[in-house]
Amino acid sequence: MSRKFSKTAFIALHPQLPSSVDQLSVAHEWCLRETKESGEPVDQLDVWFDDFRPGASFSRRSAGKQRSIACSIDQRELNPSSEVFFINPLCLGLSKEKAREVLQVIHGVGALVYVSDMGRAFGPNDDLGAFWAAHESQLEDALVA
Repeated sequence: MSRKFSKTAFIALHPQLPSSVDQLSVAHEWCLRETKESGEPVDQLDVWFDDFRPGASFSRRSAGKQRSIACSIDQRELNPSSEVFFINPLCLGLSKEKAREVLQVIHGVGALVYVSDMGRAFGPNDDLGAFWAAHESQLEDALVA
């Protein structure tokens, strides 16, 4: 029998990222797809928002930079049975350092990171080469836009 994970969708708000509506829609589909495949209902989909758009109303650790998503995640209840949704690699961080920090926090408790546009989950001991290649490519596209 496969291990059942609690589901958490992390919606990152920034002009360089997909809209919150798109992220929520895909997260909802992700949750429903697993329910259909396993035949077991997902009890709850927790949705967390991190708003690091320019001019967002709450404080940032350093002005002009992405607020630490990891700081928000660290305050939540994650455990080895958690699976955290991000629509794409760039939603984990608008820099490699921030994305690495988020991965370390999530993987540090043994939880999985599900990246929707890659169609896969990354566990604490997985090879992240494909993730980093996709992150770098998306970051370059965002900087050009």
